[in-house]
Amino acid sequence: MATRSERYTSTLAASPELDRARVLVPIIRGQAAAPLLSLGDAIARRSSTRGVVLGLVEIPSSPSGLQIAAAKRSRELLRWIAATDYERHAIEGGQLAVQTRIAANVARGIREAALETQSDIVLLEWPWQESPRRHRLEAVMRSLATDPPAKLVIVRPDPAANGPLAPRSILAPLRGGANARLALSVAAALATQTDARLTLMHVYDSNHHPDRAQREAAVFHELIQAVRSLDPVVLEVVASQPEEVMLRAGREYDAVVMGAHADPGRTSTLVGSALESVVNGLPKTVILTRSTDPVTMAA
Repeated sequence: MATRSERYTSTLAASPELDRARVLVPIIRGQAAAPLLSLGDAIARRSSTRGVVLGLVEIPSSPSGLQIAAAKRSRELLRWIAATDYERHAIEGGQLAVQTRIAANVARGIREAALETQSDIVLLEWPWQESPRRHRLEAVMRSLATDPPAKLVIVRPDPAANGPLAPRSILAPLRGGANARLALSVAAALATQTDARLTLMHVYDSNHHPDRAQREAAVFHELIQAVRSLDPVVLEVVASQPEEVMLRAGREYDAVVMGAHADPGRTSTLVGSALESVVNGLPKTVILTRSTDPVTMAA
């Protein structure tokens, strides 16, 4: 059996999407620090380039009490990060350095940090309906999705779990294109980090022409080869309602990683109408990826 080090090396060689990618992990809510940091570390470990944990303190533009409020919120956010034990881990050789930033506009602060740190990937929290500050977080996501400063990895952690992401099973439904390649690389990195069982799935729409199915199969099999060293489980299904199949399958896994897919013309939307019911129906961790590479096929 390959060691974890060997698995990292083979996964890195097979998945160029994350090769030497610098990751930026903005922490807006301290409560979400642990799962975001664990995934950020999994991605960063695939490269010798260190990433950055960015503790973001949002301060209104009004000058009243700014310095006191900023100092208080910075201390609170750093306490959440320290509670994950990551600050000590970073000092001892982890892949992510920790810093804080005060910003009147969170999305703008993330863009500036991504530019300054030359980040290739920005990893963000994706809130549940019941999450505190949900509307603020969704506004930040929409802003960044409209004009991404880097590749986006959006994480909605399992609400029943505490601490770092620790899935024992991961499903990656793949269609094709840049978003799917990024999703595959993230799923492989997380599987390697947690020793989780990785399953790759493609659902062929029975309503489509056979020629399209052949093209999809060629792309899917090429993606499989990219992570063959991880010995993934492979599922290929033909169905008239692919979304229903993905939803049923996804409910059986601890984490689902898929490429974002929006309706045409809706650049600020990460999940189009066709997949919205799937994403909303998944009970555990969901990770969406949005690449900045040219789109050649739906993810």
